[in-house]
Amino acid sequence: MTPQFDEHPTAPTVLAIDNIALELPLAGVGSRALAGAIDLLIVFVLAVILFFTLVLGLSATGMSGGWLIAILILSQFLLQMGYFAVFEIATRGRTPGKMVVRLRTVGSSGGTPTTGAFLIRNLLRVIDLLIGIPVMALDSHSRRLGDHLAGTLVIHEERPEDEVVLGQIPTTWNARQVALVESYLRRADELEASQRLSIGQRLVAMVQRDAPHLLDAETATAMEHDPAAVLRRALIAIRGG
Repeated sequence: MTPQFDEHPTAPTVLAIDNIALELPLAGVGSRALAGAIDLLIVFVLAVILFFTLVLGLSATGMSGGWLIAILILSQFLLQMGYFAVFEIATRGRTPGKMVVRLRTVGSSGGTPTTGAFLIRNLLRVIDLLIGIPVMALDSHSRRLGDHLAGTLVIHEERPEDEVVLGQIPTTWNARQVALVESYLRRADELEASQRLSIGQRLVAMVQRDAPHLLDAETATAMEHDPAAVLRRALIAIRGG
């Protein structure tokens, strides 16, 4: 069973098996604005460098004023789009500003958005520069227009000691299934024993169904008592020879 996104006025959640809610640590307007200000400062510095580099280089070629202006406008647009989109795609949802403030862009299920979603959310960035903060302030999940269009959220990153990133997964799994397992492993100790066991056993069954080669011979016994350990060994541990 894949997780479902549950709209809530204050905290988006991923609903796991048996409808056990796993909250996403939603980023507010203040932290998002701070991250955005850092990124815009970096973009401004890069834009100034790019502007003078192009002016000096293209002027030396004798290019007409009209073409020079067109190239300068296009280059600034590509810088704006490229900076945010390339960083988010390459780092799974983070820009330098988000790294400083410890934020990350995720899909509505808590998983990593697709490349298309990252590109879509940045198409409206120019408009969001003008109205983004008021829109986020009015939205219960602090989403700007680009987030609404792409189906994304911005969340606080987990502390390093709490972060769980799956190193190997069944090839048929999508972002929702990955987000479900990662959320379960982060919060397994917070669940009641019966819930932890029930949900964990079903997740192990998903791995058995989709990628039995990731499980070892001790799985059948271990999953009866500690399915979280089975999942960690199968999906996080690095298997070497």
